[in-house]
Amino acid sequence: MDRYLSDITSFLIKNGACCVKDKEGNWPLHIAAKKGHLATIGVLLQLDYGSIYDQNKEGETAIHICLKNPKENVFEVVEKLLENKSSKLWLKLHDDSVLYLATVAANEIQTYDIDVQSITFQLVQILLRNGADPNNHSQDKIPLFSALKDRDLKTTALLLEASANINATNCKGKSGLHIILENSTKENDLCLTELLLDKGINVNLVDTDGKSAMFYLVKKYQCCNKSDINSFEDIFNVLFKHGADLNLSNTLEETVLCYFCSSGTLVEIGNILLKHGANPNIGCCLQNLLQNYRIYGNKTSSVLFVVSLLEKGADPNRRKIKGSNLIDSVQKTNIFFVEELIKNGVNINFCDDMKGTALHYACNLGNVKDRYEMSTLLVKHGSNLNAVSYSGERPLDIVVGNMIKEMTIEVHKAKEENCCKLTVDLYLLNLLVCGGADLCPTNKPYCGHSSFQTIPANNKSALFVLVSNGLFQTAEYLLRSGWDFEKEEWFDAFEVSELDLENIQINYITYKRHEIETKKAEFRSFLNNFKKGHESLATACRNQIRQHLLMISNGSEIETKISTLPLPAKIKSFLSLKECLQENEVILLDSNE
Repeated sequence: MDRYLSDITSFLIKNGACCVKDKEGNWPLHIAAKKGHLATIGVLLQLDYGSIYDQNKEGETAIHICLKNPKENVFEVVEKLLENKSSKLWLKLHDDSVLYLATVAANEIQTYDIDVQSITFQLVQILLRNGADPNNHSQDKIPLFSALKDRDLKTTALLLEASANINATNCKGKSGLHIILENSTKENDLCLTELLLDKGINVNLVDTDGKSAMFYLVKKYQCCNKSDINSFEDIFNVLFKHGADLNLSNTLEETVLCYFCSSGTLVEIGNILLKHGANPNIGCCLQNLLQNYRIYGNKTSSVLFVVSLLEKGADPNRRKIKGSNLIDSVQKTNIFFVEELIKNGVNINFCDDMKGTALHYACNLGNVKDRYEMSTLLVKHGSNLNAVSYSGERPLDIVVGNMIKEMTIEVHKAKEENCCKLTVDLYLLNLLVCGGADLCPTNKPYCGHSSFQTIPANNKSALFVLVSNGLFQTAEYLLRSGWDFEKEEWFDAFEVSELDLENIQINYITYKRHEIETKKAEFRSFLNNFKKGHESLATACRNQIRQHLLMISNGSEIETKISTLPLPAKIKSFLSLKECLQENEVILLDSNE
């Protein structure tokens, strides 16, 4: 086709045909270059019927047209157009320099079996020989960056040898290192990085977000497989060797370590950063890590990484926003994180906006096992047992509320025939009571759980909630342990017999409480005797000793302190309220479906 057109073109020109532009201002040379008609281009140039300096209405020369519409023979076409040209070319069109177009042209060729990088190298090489300036470009279309994006080592080296600006940045502030490392492809990462560093690129150039190339490296590899860690470390080492600043902060005041903690999963990367001097106390590394859901896939590694952060000086209380690292860890039920934070001096009694402490949240965890383990750990290490939230709840109130709520979840067959039972576990209640929780109503009203029988719990004490829901043994336990019933406004006028506790609904099944009237009568008898009775000297002494210990402990548990007193075991048990202790309360039910 091309040979046929070239013969016709030669015949027409030799016989006086006029050369005219089309409606877009394209000369015949433009059209031939666009189509890749090499022979026709040769005829036009030989007969002086076109110039590579001629421009169409868009200002495009034949070289621009050729590179914007590349064919398989694009290099041969450009070579032909530049043949025998001794003067330097003005080769920039708007934002598109011919060098930039040359670095992207081969990718546009609609053939699968071409060597893209080879064609690109040839195009760039011939254009540089003919005076193309590697630094004559816009901020958006930089030839060097195009070569880096294509992982084209030879073309990159060629442009750098031609004095391409090694520290050029685009409109987003990205340098060549950023371009290499933002690309998802890992091919030639190390070679290209070493090439730029050897040529003297500033390793700490930052983009408009304040991120250096090290941020991009971490982002690229932080969620990869462990098999990629060697590749990461190789690139990291050359960046670090050339002066990469690991403690440089971006516009969000986060270092590369903070950045990893917020979204990374490959803990080995975090350890490499720490090993080379990343400061975990700049920014909020711990907070970011605790809020990073993806890192929880490997709890062992993540815990060890938290340990490393803390050992390197991370402040367990440091936050970018309000809240507590300890409370976050409790809510995520990560007891290992909680243990490490406590070991390193976290404020165990920090209150959030709702005046809730970590112990409040631990007592309210959904999983019973997590609730017990977390609460026990916090109590053991000095959590304030009597902190009151804005809603007026202490940990004890939350525990009692959950006891009532969970009464309606599950029943089990009792040994007695045709009888079922509810077992209410008192572990947490015992933990708080023996530890020194205030045994009195709070001064503030709170919105607790409503009774599942008849009487709402709102604005009522833990004792009232227990009694009104028929947990008489537990209520008796509180009273025997020293509950200050004189502060209960309802206590004197309260009549147990008026409680309607006959039925309870569990999982849409109604059950009758077994011998409930007998239980009510027994509790009424206990109350009458309790009100009339006088406190024994032993009990009075115990209360005074416990009050003194509570005052010294400032709200933290006193059971441990009692255990260290030089007293007989029986007296220690008495002081710790162990003689009143019961593991659970069992409620027998008659099926009434």
